[in-house]
Amino acid sequence: MAKISLKDLVKKKYRIYDGMKVDGLLVRIVDGKKVRDTKNIDFTEGDNDLHSPKIMPKNTIWLDDTNKPEHQAILIHEIVERNHEAKGMLYDKAHVEANKVEKKFRSKSM
Repeated sequence: MAKISLKDLVKKKYRIYDGMKVDGLLVRIVDGKKVRDTKNIDFTEGDNDLHSPKIMPKNTIWLDDTNKPEHQAILIHEIVERNHEAKGMLYDKAHVEANKVEKKFRSKSM
């Protein structure tokens, strides 16, 4: 399996699949409804282990299985957000920064 980085994800189109690793983070495609029903009612599109450490294994990104066409953009968002949180940035600010990168990616991929 080839190593994929955030930088690679931003540059070209990838097929996002359950179990892949990006920058050492395990990507899981999860049943979003089940997560909302049993773990976190606010789960939407994706999440990362630093934002939700009580319900997610370390070094993991979750993507909602209902958003397949948007998985790459959401994965980019979650990795950027997590990277900022890992450096001590509060979630709300990390989310804003991740939105900027995601928006730029989405505008290029249209």
